[in-house]
Amino acid sequence: MTAPVYHTVNPTTRANLLTISRKEIDSARVYGFTDYRGAPFKAATAASTGLVAAHRLYRAATGDFIW
Repeated sequence: MTAPVYHTVNPTTRANLLTISRKEIDSARVYGFTDYRGAPFKAATAASTGLVAAHRLYRAATGDFIW
């Protein structure tokens, strides 16, 4: 588990965005994600024994993410 997971929030909608891509965090500012919260934890970027995958789902109609 070596990849930082970056966190940002859209203060208007209170939607959270977690990603291992710093570029995605920077690009999300256009969509109102202006409250950068840093990298609160690290994750693996490849499958390994004992790990389970996390999936991010997005609903465009409401702008909501779920993990």
